Amino acid sequence: MKIPILFPIMIITLMIAIHYLFYSRVIERLAICKATKQILIALVILNFAAILGYMASRYLVSTPDWLYYMLSLSFGVVLLFFVMGVMYEALHLLQTKAPLDPSKRTFFKRSTDMGLLTLGGLIARGLLREVKENP
Repeated sequence: MKIPILFPIMIITLMIAIHYLFYSRVIERLAICKATKQILIALVILNFAAILGYMASRYLVSTPDWLYYMLSLSFGVVLLFFVMGVMYEALHLLQTKAPLDPSKRTFFKRSTDMGLLTLGGLIARGLLREVKENP
């Protein structure tokens, strides 16, 4: 059986780029404690490992349906990373271009960071609820 190689390499390259951009443009800029950043970095690495697992289960090995479904959820998380990254960049651009004094700018940055984390948490909670209800 001949394994197609071009498409998986393109997908993995795209996933590396999205994960790296989310890390470098969002996680590194968040005004949160170092322990929380370390947890977020671990989640990004875990999600990338799930992407690699999905690609392996798609093209190389046979996995149970439940595992294949769980690994495929990592693409939804990548979409979440991408959307959150775009939103964060837009808000960061607004923060740098808006004529605000430093105290208001700091408040706006922290509000943006907490809003982004809250949004990500709510979406993750909904995703976990969906997985529990529809195994």
